[in-house]
Amino acid sequence: MTHRIEKAGSRIGFVKCNGPVCRAAREQTRLLSMCGNVAGYFVVDKLMLPGRDVPRSEAPANPPTPAFNPPAHSVAVLPFTNMSEDKAKDYFSDGLSEELLNSLARITELQVAARTSSFYFKGEHADLATIAHKLNVASILEGSVRRSGHTVRVTAQLNNALTGYHLWSQTYDRDLGDVLKLQTDIATAVAGVLRVTLLGDVAVKTENGGTRNAAAFDAYLRSSNAYRRFGPANLAAGGLNKEGLQAAVDSYTEAIRADPDYALAYAARAIAFTDFARALVAVGNILVEAALLLKRPAFVQRDLIEQAIN
Repeated sequence: MTHRIEKAGSRIGFVKCNGPVCRAAREQTRLLSMCGNVAGYFVVDKLMLPGRDVPRSEAPANPPTPAFNPPAHSVAVLPFTNMSEDKAKDYFSDGLSEELLNSLARITELQVAARTSSFYFKGEHADLATIAHKLNVASILEGSVRRSGHTVRVTAQLNNALTGYHLWSQTYDRDLGDVLKLQTDIATAVAGVLRVTLLGDVAVKTENGGTRNAAAFDAYLRSSNAYRRFGPANLAAGGLNKEGLQAAVDSYTEAIRADPDYALAYAARAIAFTDFARALVAVGNILVEAALLLKRPAFVQRDLIEQAIN
């Protein structure tokens, strides 16, 4: 019996064993094989392929903000602060700021933010970075104006909108009759700091149509201020009225009388007449109102009006 078992045991590898001991051995082998497969999967998936569990198509939670990249030769002119004792002189500091803006805009190599956009920030106390982003400009010109009698002190400074640092600053003490030349000086300095290659004479571009007459320039700025307050641009806000427009036209006329060659005053008065007529009077009365404003009753002839309209 013992011999048989030993003999059978010597051939156990070739004979199918169905006993309890054999079944237990086969189950143990199967479990060991499964553990080996699991361990292998863990090594490959977790150690050899890191990041596999993160979906590749998943977008970043916070996409990067686009870089601020305004045109290199772009500038905004903010309204200069009125430092005069008479706060009613705001018209002068605002007007001078606008004239500087126009002078820079005549330099074709510069991109200048529109007056409406720049003057929106008057009294807002916004930081330069916010203004620059809103207007998409690389630099900002700001300053102050102090007027005393027939002299004026203007401080202007050009700031880099990207860094907030000053690029240029200058203080000018001038007679009111030299304001036109002052505009040219500031425009030339700004263009030079921004490394703009100027094409042509800056003085020709910035001073064309202007005046060197102090009284004419002051009257022109008063007219422009009145027209902005009472002109058709403020119709929706109820700011338009005949008296205000009459004052604007009268001041333009005063500027022309002081300097009969003041081309900008002629052009501004013509625009004031046209917008005044369109906003306030019927078509049949346009020339009548214009003639009354000019105080030339000889032009008020109904047949001539009808002929011009038809």
